[in-house]
Amino acid sequence: MTSLERADLFFAVTTAVVVLLGALAVAILVRVYMIVSAVHKIASLLRKESEAFRDSVLESVLAAKSSGIVRYLAGLFFGKGGGPKRSSRKRK
Repeated sequence: MTSLERADLFFAVTTAVVVLLGALAVAILVRVYMIVSAVHKIASLLRKESEAFRDSVLESVLAAKSSGIVRYLAGLFFGKGGGPKRSSRKRK
């Protein structure tokens, strides 16, 4: 085998390897793009849902404030109302 044939073989093999590595790199980049696109869609959906949830909670809070239920529940929680209290000792 002459040196010219060896050089041709080397360049042919090198070209094939470079083409395969390029195809592999393109496949990896396409997959990464698909993953990033899916994450972006999930993030936008999560943003929309969290805004809807925030609006729902805000409406509930405003409704509770207007009806006075917040004061009643706070009184129950802190023990300032809500009915008779039970003693801690059992009566015989």
